[in-house]
Amino acid sequence: MTDFAKQRAMEQLAGSLMIPARPDEDYLAEIGRLESRSYIVTPEDLEAELISRLHAPTAQLGLSLPWPEMADMVRFEPGRWTLWSGRTHSGKTLLLRMLALHAIRQQTGFLFASLEEEPVEFLREALYQAACQRSVSDAFVAAAVKLWSPHLKIFNHTGNIKPETVLGVACHCAKEFGTQHVVIDSLMKLSLRFDDYDGQRELGNLISRVAKQYHLHIHLVAHPRKMEDDFRPMSMNDVRGAGDVINQADKVITIERAPEDAAAAAKMGLPDGATNIFRVHKQRGDINWTGRAPMYYDAKSRQLMATYSAQPLRLVPPELYAKQSYASQPAAARRDWYDDDRDDHHEDLL
Repeated sequence: MTDFAKQRAMEQLAGSLMIPARPDEDYLAEIGRLESRSYIVTPEDLEAELISRLHAPTAQLGLSLPWPEMADMVRFEPGRWTLWSGRTHSGKTLLLRMLALHAIRQQTGFLFASLEEEPVEFLREALYQAACQRSVSDAFVAAAVKLWSPHLKIFNHTGNIKPETVLGVACHCAKEFGTQHVVIDSLMKLSLRFDDYDGQRELGNLISRVAKQYHLHIHLVAHPRKMEDDFRPMSMNDVRGAGDVINQADKVITIERAPEDAAAAAKMGLPDGATNIFRVHKQRGDINWTGRAPMYYDAKSRQLMATYSAQPLRLVPPELYAKQSYASQPAAARRDWYDDDRDDHHEDLL
């Protein structure tokens, strides 16, 4: 029971015993006197931070998306958190792996808690994406592991776990290793029932507090509710769980599969060849863009692209690619691999 609740209980007891209790306004005034230093600031107190924010270049507003064409759409600032959602095999985890490698390339600390796959499976998929192909040499593996280890921490657990444990590890990584981003994949594994709305509300509050106190950006993956139409555009209401969690998140982003039927895709206004849809439903911060962007899956590199004819992103320094052998392949032809590997597409986009 909180101190406030205890006080109210005592006052109610006093009332039942006909003992005069303090008026509410006196009690609240006393709380205000004791707590005012913690909760009141003046504009002068905020002047230095305000000037820093006003003159900060866009690049300092937070981590961008990996693709240059989409760099100004979203910024993942410290002290905030993002709720990610999408149907099974839509590309959520794939995109978040790319975001992690993009951050590590900039020497930004990242904790990846993939509670639905073994750590070695996460690392294998990250290597495929970094190498831009499914064949990876031992020399490339050794160089990538050495490069990533100072900045990438992988949560060594699969299955259900208490949210306090994951967030406690996140706090430790922020203090000890300078971690700045945390992925929790997914809400379903955090030992909370989907109908435990109070528990989910408290989880949202806890994530917000941890993000602010430790200057983290936390990425929480939540599965959507069951939907009859696999290609109906998602809304925030389709995210499974309590509405309070959605309301508390600073950003809500979904990844969706584009219709395979060209006529259906055209009806949705999607360009030819688009395989996925990146959609920002909500975004607080210095950048508050909302909308959608088509994306293009490349089965060979297991990457999503921002444009149809793009080359796979180089997610590690150039010298590492010298440790690999590559068959020459025109970028435009890579779109054909999607047609050849449609089943792989559904398997890979976890």
